[in-house]
Amino acid sequence: MQFANQLPTLGLSGQIYRDMRSSMQQFGSLQIPSFAQYNYYLPITLNYEADIWGTNRLKTKSVKQRLEIIKQAERATYISLTSDFAADYFNLIRADEFLAIQEELIKTQEEIVEKVKDKYNIGLCDVNEVLAEQRLLTLMKEEHNRHIKTRDTLTDTMKVYLAASSGDISRNKYENLTVLKDIPLEYSTEIIENRPDYLQEEANIKRIGFDVSVAKREFLPKFIIFGQIGLNAYHLDTLFNSASQMFSAGVLPSLDLFAGGRKVALLKFRKFEYEEALNSYQKTILEGIKE
Repeated sequence: MQFANQLPTLGLSGQIYRDMRSSMQQFGSLQIPSFAQYNYYLPITLNYEADIWGTNRLKTKSVKQRLEIIKQAERATYISLTSDFAADYFNLIRADEFLAIQEELIKTQEEIVEKVKDKYNIGLCDVNEVLAEQRLLTLMKEEHNRHIKTRDTLTDTMKVYLAASSGDISRNKYENLTVLKDIPLEYSTEIIENRPDYLQEEANIKRIGFDVSVAKREFLPKFIIFGQIGLNAYHLDTLFNSASQMFSAGVLPSLDLFAGGRKVALLKFRKFEYEEALNSYQKTILEGIKE
């Protein structure tokens, strides 16, 4: 759409209307009597803003940088979804393992409680030891319930990712997971330049830079090239005669002498946006190094 603004426009705007004039028209001593007639007007109109200062071209470059920002936002979303999916998948497997271990602990603790009760019944321990083991069993069961809640939450999250409304999530077993090897001991900060947020901020600086240049060029005059070619007749039977042919062309320069300070305010606004973008760019670099 923005690139289309760099091109000339060509259109046909025909008119057929009834022209009724009164006798008040007068040219010197000659007075035109009242009359009525049809007018057939069929022009092809051309308009083109001569982009002498490159304003429209800069606007197109600005829109291209907006497109780049959107592409990087899409890439960032994909990376975020992928990493979150992988993390939730691993945590779901880990929750299964925690539940299995916790169930074994509970089973063992239940046996311990029974044996302590037997000791208490034959007088080899006091009631406090029985209560302590029972309290430990209760804590283990509470932790077991927390693991179940975590597993169910992760399962529901995975269903959202997979767009699955029902059924269980098929997954690997904990002992079959492959641990990552050969993890680098150090990273070069140059990898930040491939991060989507870095590329977004970089494109945003370029975009606002173009907008600042456009705001400066708004103070310069504009030149509109226009032309018309077509037919203009008062009678339908003479519409296609040579006398009815019309042609006009010219250049229309325009310059705003006063705009209420709008252009000055717009230029200041763009400069503030550029300064804000630079600060955001520096912040993104620092956050990238930190992460």
